[in-house]
Amino acid sequence: MGMVLKFNPRQLEANIAQVGERAMKGMSDKMRKTAIRIRDLARSYAPVKSGLLESSIDYITLRKDGRNTFAVFIDLDAGRYAREGQLGDYAFIMEEQLRPFGMSKGKRYYVSPKSAAKGPRVGGRFMSRAVKEGTKDLPAALAAIVRRITGGGRSANVSYERSGGDDE
Repeated sequence: MGMVLKFNPRQLEANIAQVGERAMKGMSDKMRKTAIRIRDLARSYAPVKSGLLESSIDYITLRKDGRNTFAVFIDLDAGRYAREGQLGDYAFIMEEQLRPFGMSKGKRYYVSPKSAAKGPRVGGRFMSRAVKEGTKDLPAALAAIVRRITGGGRSANVSYERSGGDDE
């Protein structure tokens, strides 16, 4: 009694390509959700004076060569309400020069009462802290997505048949 092996290499190639595309899509979705999380964290950590800084924090999807790139940014060209100058000047001071929890002359302070109402995480380095916290588990999450997509199914379409002889 012999066995016949039927194997379709074109089907294998198509299955491998499909698994790769599904893995890329899963990772892209996770990266988009991470960018949204970073944006939301940066908005919650940003000092509030007029609300312009936190409303100017956003994310964008850039597509190049069939791949998505997600960027979280501050619209630095927005005009300021209270003073002359661009929002970029204020954003730089808040990110780089305001200490994380606003230390001045030995006292802790927040930029305004509105900021204090948002909670104790408001202060300088708001964007840096949002990126650090938002991407903390990203490599492990991306690896888990790839494992989940690639690990479960067969990628080769192989079938076995018994040939000849009796089945007794």
